[in-house]
Amino acid sequence: EISPSLVARHLQYFKGHPVFDGQIATFDITCMVPPKVDLIHSRDVFIHIDSDLAVQALKNFEASGSRYVAIPHWPGSDGSTNEYHPTRFGAAYPEAHGLNRKEVQVIGY
Repeated sequence: EISPSLVARHLQYFKGHPVFDGQIATFDITCMVPPKVDLIHSRDVFIHIDSDLAVQALKNFEASGSRYVAIPHWPGSDGSTNEYHPTRFGAAYPEAHGLNRKEVQVIGY
């Protein structure tokens, strides 16, 4: 996470948790190489940064030696990308797949 206030809040929230206690830290993927892990999951990051910073982040992912990376992507129904602002993520999946928004629920945003 890049927001120090969010990190502080999560550290408090997950204090004593058997998996997450002490595992949350401030981290900038554009200038820091992450540790080697099985999978890097960068949720909702690349929509917020310029292309040159995105390329640098991908180079840092590669430099980590991690084997897999998961980067969510919400293409528009016409194939365009990055048209969904974070406040519209609930609409992204149904619109991209031609689903009736009243009949589906997107969980996690």
